[in-house]
Amino acid sequence: MKFGTVKNEKEEFEEFSMEAMKLQLAAEYTAWREEVAAKLEPVVYPNHAWVVYAGNDTQQPQAAFTNREYAEILASHMQGAIDPVLRERSEIDAMDIKVDKYLEQVSFGKMPFEIILRKDGEVFDAWGPEDGMPTISAPKVSESDRHILGGTFWGWTKGEAIEEAQNLLEAMKEAGDI
Repeated sequence: MKFGTVKNEKEEFEEFSMEAMKLQLAAEYTAWREEVAAKLEPVVYPNHAWVVYAGNDTQQPQAAFTNREYAEILASHMQGAIDPVLRERSEIDAMDIKVDKYLEQVSFGKMPFEIILRKDGEVFDAWGPEDGMPTISAPKVSESDRHILGGTFWGWTKGEAIEEAQNLLEAMKEAGDI
């Protein structure tokens, strides 16, 4: 509209109509969404995965996930963990880490707890994210006089992880593995 010209009632209605505003807002939103999408990095890479590194003295690979979000969740539970690092699948295979091994546990909100049981099934020691969970280790049978089974067990609480460890110990005893 040029200076000094007057709009008629129909032109003013079209400029300020609800439909015109909806179209303008939709166009602005679409432009903004496309701009943001262009700046974001993809969450999933086909030949890569996100590796969680943690440990007391040195950063060791603990787990790998296809989606960065799950790697970040696990890293938040690990003492001294660094931000997840994007690695090629061939590098991860060389580390002997299975991608998405802990996906089910992490996606359901479970946390890792280090549990050590005595031979009678009672807890010798237990610690988790709030205590400084340094690493993830597969449950192992020990020949020690003080304890028999130790490793990482998953649960929403420390009590649930202890119960999982005790159930595994009982199953191993019944199967004759111990």
